Amino acid sequence: MHLCLQRTIDGARDLGSLRVLDMTLWARSLAELRAGTPRRATQCIEQVRDLRRAIGYDGEHVVNPALMAWSGAPPDQVEAFSEQARAIGMGGVHASGITALAVRELADGAYEQAFLRLQPFVDDPFLQVTPLEYADFVEAAVRSGRPDSAMPFVDRLEQRAAANGSPWAGGVAARARGLVSEEAEEHFGRALTLLKPTGVEIELARTHLLYGEWLRRARRRRQAREHLRTATDLFERGASPTFAARARRELEATGEVPRDPGSAAGPNLTTQELTVARLAAAGSTNAEIGATMFLSVNTVDYHLRKVFQKLGISSRRQLSDRLRPEESAGRR
Repeated sequence: MHLCLQRTIDGARDLGSLRVLDMTLWARSLAELRAGTPRRATQCIEQVRDLRRAIGYDGEHVVNPALMAWSGAPPDQVEAFSEQARAIGMGGVHASGITALAVRELADGAYEQAFLRLQPFVDDPFLQVTPLEYADFVEAAVRSGRPDSAMPFVDRLEQRAAANGSPWAGGVAARARGLVSEEAEEHFGRALTLLKPTGVEIELARTHLLYGEWLRRARRRRQAREHLRTATDLFERGASPTFAARARRELEATGEVPRDPGSAAGPNLTTQELTVARLAAAGSTNAEIGATMFLSVNTVDYHLRKVFQKLGISSRRQLSDRLRPEESAGRR
């Protein structure tokens, strides 16, 4: 998928086909949410904004509802933009936005809400989008006390993995089986083995998280810590703060004091402050940050002032020195 998208992007650039380049970069931002990281998805959207400004269009309001959900935008805004996309015939954008809200609810531990949000999609699947959400539905069903609802989709995931031979599909299917099986450890271990070489970082992180949670509940705290630390690092590196917070809570429940998520970027930054700081360090203007996070420019300015105060700095240029290198990598 990455190779196909990159070939299209390179070809569009070589031919000067700005419309195709714009569309493909936007599509890649959506693909990165499932097959990469929210950080890379944000970088793709930033490239779309740069392109639109370069050709004389407004680059401040490029909308990807699914990325909005991952970035912490209010659910009603994500729903509104998703519905607007459906109204103009972009059903895939609508489905991706709404199901991304369910993923965020999983990260927050709102399993019942995630189940209810995903149920209409599994009842009436939307083309290429819904099958990517089957594993999310399994997690929501199991964690909300509905294992019987999960079982048909575990079977379906395994059938698809057997048919296409994809390590990504196989890893996700094994993780789903781990959630419903008495031999959970075997399935979680297989999922990690399959997913590690794929580069599908958030799926790998979520597998470490679920395995670590299972180990902690089995009172195997030392082993749980290893997986929960790995999950936390992967989520933070991928700019998935809600899942990172869940992993840190689990790690703390093992008796370990988790590293402060802002320890490399300063003490006690909230999730939203850390996101604003990362985008500012990457060179985004307040207007661009506001467009990405669906905040007003004044709200972005307020968060930046709080960040400066907490970090003891006085300018945006100093942010890069206080963030880990992977957090302040900037646009590529």
